Amino acid sequence: TEEVVRFLAKEVSANTYLNIMAQYHPCYKAFDMPQLARPLLRQEFYEALDLAHQQGLYRLDKEQFPLPLRFVLR
Repeated sequence: TEEVVRFLAKEVSANTYLNIMAQYHPCYKAFDMPQLARPLLRQEFYEALDLAHQQGLYRLDKEQFPLPLRFVLR
């Protein structure tokens, strides 16, 4: 996640849109890869949002989980 967020911010644009998908659900061959064989954890979702903000990305789709106040105020 960190590498992708950094790439988007530096090589594409800090104005680009980013959708961090909290609704990810593994299926089919995803179960063969441990890093893909489970749903996204709430904490991982929040960490990804923090990473995006740290890199200057602000056009984020972040409505999937109820958000802590620190994200609502951004």
